[in-house]
Formats: sequence, C-alpha cells, structure tokens
Amino acid sequence: DHPKHIQPPINGAVLHVRGPDQYVLIRANEDGDKWFTGCNGREAWTFHPNPKRPVHVSSDLSRFRGAVPGSQQSIPFTNIQSDLDQLRNAYEIELVESNRLRGVKRSHEHRGPKLIEIWFDSKTGVIERMTLDKLPRAKGGPKSLTIELIEQRDLGEEFFNHDNHHASDREVRDEE
Repeated sequence: DHPKHIQPPINGAVLHVRGPDQYVLIRANEDGDKWFTGCNGREAWTFHPNPKRPVHVSSDLSRFRGAVPGSQQSIPFTNIQSDLDQLRNAYEIELVESNRLRGVKRSHEHRGPKLIEIWFDSKTGVIERMTLDKLPRAKGGPKSLTIELIEQRDLGEEFFNHDNHHASDREVRDEE
C-alpha cells in the first residue's frame, strides 16, 4: 500500500526516451494515480497527480531525474550515447550471443549494478531489453531492474514538454 503522498514504485512504469535529455517517465500507484517526471532538453519537470499541486520546473536537467531507472547508479539512460560510453569504462563487456552483451563491473570505485545485460537487434543495434542486476541498495529500491523496449514511434517534439501532460490552467513553479 502506498499513501497518496508517497510516489509509486518504478515497477510497471513507462519511460519514453528520445534524444539526449528528452524523456517522460510515467508511474502509477494501485489506484491509477499517475506521477509524471520529464525533460525536454531545456528544462526538467515533475508533477504530482493532484491537479491542485503545481508543476515543478528547473533548468537543471538532472534535478528531478532520481526516479528514472538507473539514475541512482549514474546511468539513467536519458542520454544513451553518454551512458554507453560510461558502461564501456566501468564494465568489462563481452558479447555473449550475437545479440546480447554482458557487463561485469570492473571495481567498487564505479557506481552502479554489478552486472548488466543488454539484448539488442543485431541488424539495427536498437536496445530491446536491459537488465541491471545486483543494484546497490543503500536507499532501498530493487535488487534487479529490467527495462524493455515496448515500441518505437515518433511522439513529436511537444510530447516532452510538461504542458502536454496536464491541464492548461495548472500552476507552474520555477525551482530556480
């Protein structure tokens, strides 16, 4: 059970990702109340399901990213190229099958899960599924996390703006 003021867990969430720092994370509790967190590449934003509460925005693009899978491990997958470069540096990577990579963390100096597995389309290179296993759990959270590609489609530029996800009369509060 999740009280209404506590954000829901990441389990079952939907993460829409586009270019660098463009994402929308939608999480829902068992009552169907939805929390939105996102970034359009210019400003980060988040808001509670209660329409009387404000939308919080910030020019710090990482400000509200904590709920995004992998953020607490410094690999939020909101800038795929940068995150893959970090994986290459922090993990011993091997091609296990023609479409699966396995990465084992090189040392405790690097943040993140001990094991990462990435399944991809061998023709296009598109990541289809990713498992982060043996995650650090200092603040609780899951021991393992799987992210799956559900579909690919053009959502349009405006999809990553907060006002695309709430009523137009909602208060917007700048967190600067």
